[in-house]
Amino acid sequence: MRLIKGVCKRIQGKTCILNYPSKLWKLITFIVLTWTLTITVLRAIRGPNNYSKAYWLLDYRFGFIRRGLIGTLCWLLTSVNGSPMTEESIRRLAAIAFCAFLVVLLLMVWRILYLHNWNSSSVLLAITFISSPFIVMNSHLVGYLDNLLYILTISSVFLVLSGHLFVAALMQAVAILIHESYIIIGYPAVCLMCFLIREKNNRGLPIARVLLWQVTPLMVFCFICVYQSFFIDTATLRVQLSTYLESFDFIPTHRDIVVLIQTAGFFELFQLQRADLLERFLNPVLFASIGPSLLSIIYMIHGCFRVHPLYPLSWAVLGICLCPLAMHIIAWDAARIWTYTIGSAILTLWVFSEAQKTSGRLRFFASLALPAILLNILMHIPLMDGRYERFSIISRLLLYSPTLVLAVLTALKFNPMGGNSHVRE
Repeated sequence: MRLIKGVCKRIQGKTCILNYPSKLWKLITFIVLTWTLTITVLRAIRGPNNYSKAYWLLDYRFGFIRRGLIGTLCWLLTSVNGSPMTEESIRRLAAIAFCAFLVVLLLMVWRILYLHNWNSSSVLLAITFISSPFIVMNSHLVGYLDNLLYILTISSVFLVLSGHLFVAALMQAVAILIHESYIIIGYPAVCLMCFLIREKNNRGLPIARVLLWQVTPLMVFCFICVYQSFFIDTATLRVQLSTYLESFDFIPTHRDIVVLIQTAGFFELFQLQRADLLERFLNPVLFASIGPSLLSIIYMIHGCFRVHPLYPLSWAVLGICLCPLAMHIIAWDAARIWTYTIGSAILTLWVFSEAQKTSGRLRFFASLALPAILLNILMHIPLMDGRYERFSIISRLLLYSPTLVLAVLTALKFNPMGGNSHVRE
């Protein structure tokens, strides 16, 4: 025990590079985080499947339907060029969207590290998120519209932070037109930012102005639902969409599923899914793989920003993080939906970091983050279409070895032996 204490004291000495967020240490950390992100992406990345390709083709020529904006923009673009949408064009657009998604995530992670002064807890949190099932699943969803929703959410939060509520409202309306699930994926985080900014500065945004622009995306969501339910003939729309999708030979399957989801109302979808709801909400495999990362982020929010458990703000944080699980009511891809909770949690942490000052050192976070990182590296999550993650356990340990070294070195800054620490948290 004395030997271990001596080693820890030497590591935590004043001359150690880990004792302060030096430029070299920041560079090393960011390089390792980028490497970790790359390996995590490679575990499950694939091109657009038939289901996701179909949503790049649906447009407003069939009426003001849900998720029709992207297809309309693509149709207008190809009309100018005089050529129809092809499989290759969808692949390229999906790849651009995914790369933009990764860049935006890295910028958000860097911002969190900066706002927390690159302290130990923020670095461990960044490693936990970058290696989490959220990144694995989104790498598997290239071609889906989810990536665009997160890009628009982060952009909207930034606009609210800058005081541009009108532009943020328009951007959120665009997100709703791209995919209605934005209302539970990104909208709560933007509302939280509006609330925290008002709490931070009483002379800030007028409540009437905040409510006016934040109601706009909600009104767009309601309008789409009402319009498609009462002003579009469902039977005719199904025939039109089926005929249209059959004209594209690169979508041989999943056409019927797309047509059903696109034309069915929320109550009809609920009737189809309600038999399996309990199993999806209480799936032990998904909770074991996603729970550690989710709990780590929620714990950091409560610890760094003095959010007291069982207080209204704490319930609001928990509600925002778990809000995406409501999608189980109308959708069947349980693993994909569960990973949304990690995305909502990291958005919530970033919002708090931008709006409030951190309370300082977060004790015992390493004991929660290190197991989460190890589980992220070793565990497999169910992917779409019966696919499996790449890399064996040995290969993962080798590929993630820089990540593990960084995590362990960073965790030593928490001084588990109880001695004096010169690390500024």
